[in-house]
Amino acid sequence: MKSLLSELIDIVAGVFPWLVFAWMLFGIYNMAKADEPLTREQRIVALTILGEARGEGEKGMRGIAAVIAQRSKNRGLTYEQVCLEPWQFSPWNAGGGKVKKESELYHLWKSPSMWYARNLARNMDRVALCEFKNADHFCTLKTNPSWAYDKKKKKWIDPVLVFKNHKFYRLKHQQK
Repeated sequence: MKSLLSELIDIVAGVFPWLVFAWMLFGIYNMAKADEPLTREQRIVALTILGEARGEGEKGMRGIAAVIAQRSKNRGLTYEQVCLEPWQFSPWNAGGGKVKKESELYHLWKSPSMWYARNLARNMDRVALCEFKNADHFCTLKTNPSWAYDKKKKKWIDPVLVFKNHKFYRLKHQQK
């Protein structure tokens, strides 16, 4: 007659291979889902995020996604239209008000941050605008662009948030 302990060991030994198999299958399923092709708009958004903040960590990349989403809301444009507006996002600036081709930014897909940027691009409707205080503009800490200067008040506008190497601004009032 088997002891209770030996019966328990037999049960665990019988179930364990199935648990490992299920874990492997679930892991493969998730990898396939993460690697599904992006739409053109999602690729444009992901490349914009990578070009602007691939070295800023997840929160920094969320900040760029939040600015894209806020501008889309403010201007009534798609995320792709926001990203490809001339002079708006430095990775796309080709000079003379022209926009680079998507293929010119393919080197950004080699970034270790690529998977997070892809995930953000797939879930732009879930980006928390309030995390970045509804910012619709940003720049690096080293720059003071002309749009950040209030000519009427004759002073620089204070950023609503500073994170790592970026300052975030809310220049437009939120549309209702």
